[in-house]
Amino acid sequence: MEIQDYKNENTKIQNYQDSNNLNKNKHFLYQKTVQNPKREVEFFRKIYRMIFKTIPTKFREDFCGTALLSCEWVKNNVCNTAVGIDIDELTIKWGIENNIHNLSSGSERIRLIAQNVLEEFKEKTKFDIICSMNYSHFMLHKRKDLVKYFTNIKRNLERGLFICDFFGGNHLFYNHTHKNQTANYKCRIGQMNIINNQSITSLNFKNGENHYETLFEYCFRVYSLIELKEALEDAGFNKFKIFLKDVSDDDENTFHEYEEFDFDREYFPKLERYNGYLISIAK
Repeated sequence: MEIQDYKNENTKIQNYQDSNNLNKNKHFLYQKTVQNPKREVEFFRKIYRMIFKTIPTKFREDFCGTALLSCEWVKNNVCNTAVGIDIDELTIKWGIENNIHNLSSGSERIRLIAQNVLEEFKEKTKFDIICSMNYSHFMLHKRKDLVKYFTNIKRNLERGLFICDFFGGNHLFYNHTHKNQTANYKCRIGQMNIINNQSITSLNFKNGENHYETLFEYCFRVYSLIELKEALEDAGFNKFKIFLKDVSDDDENTFHEYEEFDFDREYFPKLERYNGYLISIAK
């Protein structure tokens, strides 16, 4: 189902800090604590320019949710266009009402589609960049589904990048809680099941009674870097870049910048907790 009828809709934006309406404001809270769209768009454009020596304009955000990243993409340049795909129609509608409506310009350059990412995107559009952020592809628990998803992406890239993120570290082997710069937020990661590499991650926010309430919960299959790379190779990709960042310290101000690593490097540092980007290059 394609959702485009958002120009005439009206909505009243709730105050995301109103703890009495915590669940109503959950998407605001998610965006304020988990996402950093401006930084990611700048990073994506930088990598694309470095590889292709030109400027990307056509962007697709898979598992787009509220489409905050797509909104940032069209804000970045008047030539930019974005397509967002997500299976959750209600979340897409929330993004239309609260993000797309708030754009001063460019809403006509965003198109949102309610669709399972495992379904083939049959349009002839070829994108410069396709991304899967916030470890959303980790919700594809079967390797065959992961390969199918990556194969669909390869069909829609002629000369471009597929960018996905990943996480890992020693913390996966025990129950772990971490926070970021926001005092009213905690992320709890359950001990990984060593049989199926699945782990429950919950995002928790303080309510009016000063207790943490779970607003989002995900069951991730924690794919290792080599598993992701091999699945991408099965889908037809053969050129990659990897960037890692140590996030062992909860204070974002002490985070190190992402560092590029070579796949053939013999040694990687042992980190308590890290995030990374795996970038697949289609030429």
